[in-house]
Amino acid sequence: MSKRGPRAAKSGKKSAARPGNEALRRFRAANEALRAGRPEAAAKAYRGLIRTHGRQPELHNNLGIALKRLGKLDEAAESFRRAAALAPDYAAAQGNLAGLLAQLGRFEDSLPHYLAAERLDPANKAHRQGFATALRPIRFRTANAELRAAAACLLDDDGIDPQPLAPALLSLLRLEPAVQCALAAANDDDALLDWLTGSEASAFLEQPLLRRLLTRCILPDVAFERLLTGIRRLCLTEARAKEVMSGAPGFFAALACQSWLNDFAYAETMAERALLEVPASSDLLSPALLTYALYRPLAALPHAQDIAPQGDAVADLHRLQLREPLAEREIEADLPSLTPIDDATSQAVRQQYEDNPYPRWLSARAAEPRPLGAVLRELFPHQASLRSMPSDTALKVLVAGCGTGKHALDVARRFAGADVLAVDLSRRSLAYAARQARDLGQANLRFAQADLLSLAPGTQRYGLIESMGVLHHLEDPLAGWRRLLALLDDGGFMRIGLYSRTARRHLRTARDLVADCPRDPDGLRAARQRLIALPETDPARAVLGELDFYSLSGCRDLLFHVQEVGFSLAEIAAALDALGLDFLGFEFVDPTLPRAYAARFPQDKTLTDLDTWSSFEAENPESFRTMYQFWCRRRA
Repeated sequence: MSKRGPRAAKSGKKSAARPGNEALRRFRAANEALRAGRPEAAAKAYRGLIRTHGRQPELHNNLGIALKRLGKLDEAAESFRRAAALAPDYAAAQGNLAGLLAQLGRFEDSLPHYLAAERLDPANKAHRQGFATALRPIRFRTANAELRAAAACLLDDDGIDPQPLAPALLSLLRLEPAVQCALAAANDDDALLDWLTGSEASAFLEQPLLRRLLTRCILPDVAFERLLTGIRRLCLTEARAKEVMSGAPGFFAALACQSWLNDFAYAETMAERALLEVPASSDLLSPALLTYALYRPLAALPHAQDIAPQGDAVADLHRLQLREPLAEREIEADLPSLTPIDDATSQAVRQQYEDNPYPRWLSARAAEPRPLGAVLRELFPHQASLRSMPSDTALKVLVAGCGTGKHALDVARRFAGADVLAVDLSRRSLAYAARQARDLGQANLRFAQADLLSLAPGTQRYGLIESMGVLHHLEDPLAGWRRLLALLDDGGFMRIGLYSRTARRHLRTARDLVADCPRDPDGLRAARQRLIALPETDPARAVLGELDFYSLSGCRDLLFHVQEVGFSLAEIAAALDALGLDFLGFEFVDPTLPRAYAARFPQDKTLTDLDTWSSFEAENPESFRTMYQFWCRRRA
């Protein structure tokens, strides 16, 4: 909200200051009404001022804020647009307009305004985060050099999660002639070898956006996978291709990073396995060691400790495949263990994640920590019970089932004054999590091995317990949920994530088609190739739209989990009632989903009627494709 206020009109008379002073008083009063939660009064006051000071951009910007709070989104967009038109260098108006257009689902329209806000106020993290969020659903059809450069910078920002950006940025890359040429050659080894050893390949190998993507994200795209698989194979089998590797170590080091990120998921032939040799070299730039890193983890080599980084070209490769895994081995040995793991299902789940820690991640979203009450009031403005929550910030949090720690880190960054304990079954996953938290300097986050089924109520209770994507991997999810409830303060909050049986129905056919494949790396690679080879019209091929399909750990979690239970909203409603928990509402990954629901069921003003949500999901089966993510509160 701008505080500058309208300026006095130039009339040449000494009395001209009087109307300006009066206008400033009215402007400040309108701002105070907005801060006090009276947007209707504020909007009326801003409109009155606009009648006499209509060329003041601050008035239109603040009117837009008031209208947005009143739910008049289209009118708010016009106010922000007017402010930006009056003052193109007004960063707040550009950012507000961009954010509102994104909220309205007009993601591509929001991008020019995000770019403008970024240019005008590069220190504003909210503009950059909004830009990243708006990019996610877009699939580009027109090349844009400015956008490509700005998007590449997002991948270098440790406060931006790069993975959700990958599909959008790959669509931008596809518009580049060098990339189109490479993809066209990918289906034939002879054509691919001629291209790779010809003059046109350098423009592809030197693409900065491609290199950043290879080192920062799993690439969820079959065409790019086919191309990169072919390039890797030629570098092992063809002398001409090996010469290309020597001349472009930066690209091939980036490709080795990609291999690490996807757990070496790409298809391998028997001939490749026969040719692959364990290198004796400690020179990371040597073709032998670089080739090996395309297929197998360097940290498993007996002389891994002796391999040193040699320049910027291989710095990311050394960090991902050597320095970090070796550090995790030391951390794993020192992790505390809070409970035994006696349950047979828990033991099987633990072994899966020891074999395949999941997910592998590099960056997490930065956030300005806020009190729990402030976060909840913003999420659920219609919940009257939240308005009286105290404003103190001390908060004990338990993250039950943290995996490799990304969710736990998000929690530790989200809530002011939070002291977070994150537990999991897998020590290898916990070591990854603890190393990431250490590297990112997150001091309010601790990790320990524990089975949530064995966590006994004691002196420590928690004001918030988060368990996202965990309970549905228990033999009896309700028993696990009840065990967590025993650790929750009276009136405490839970954030729960559960799989939707409806949204995951498309996985059943794919699972049936690969059920005979072993769960080891070769078996998982074979399962992936069997599904990739299906005709485009086969319904099981829908699994290729899942990010998890593009890594071995993700594929195992998606298609071969040792224990998984799906839920319906009716079952969740029954569980909440049985446990004595009040449903506060969903936390949405897709910002367009609540608007679509509200348009379909306008009678549910609070968006909390699980019966009508069930009807909505029946009409829109993809609504909760990731999970049901919802908040609930223990009844006092």
